[in-house]
Parts: sequence; structure tokens; C-alpha cells
Amino acid sequence: MLKIKQKFHITFPRFRLWPHRLKLSRPTPENDELITAIDADSAVHDDNWQLSEHPDTKQLTEYWTEVEEDIKHDPEWQKISESDA
Repeated sequence: MLKIKQKFHITFPRFRLWPHRLKLSRPTPENDELITAIDADSAVHDDNWQLSEHPDTKQLTEYWTEVEEDIKHDPEWQKISESDA
């Protein structure tokens, strides 16, 4: 049986794309409305969060009560009771 031996010796020349080191320019500030709004919002509403050993349970209960009321008033919300489960 005839066997063909593959002998490929391909060499590529070394290319120098940049003779000097690539220098990047500094980013320029954009006058984008969304970026400006996000920056302003984070600066104004940047709360100093602190973890405490004993959280304010009354404040947490009031917050979650508000969340539950908001959910109940959502027209797409469906209540599933324990008897339905």
C-alpha cells in the first residue's frame, strides 16, 4: 500500500506592527445624559450603610409591610394560599 508522508515546513516571518510601545490616550468625559444621571444619583443617594449586631426589627417589619402592600396592589399578582398548595 502506498503511504504519503506529509512534510510541511511553513515558517512565518515575524511582523513588527508597532515599532514603539503602544500609547493609550486618556478617556475623555462624555456628555451622555444617562451617565450623568447615574453619577448624580449615586452621589446624592449614597447612604452610609452600617451593619449592626441587633437590627431594628420594627423598621424591618414596617418596610416589609409596605413591600407586601405594594405587591398586593399589583394587577398581575396572584395570591396562593396554603390550602391551594
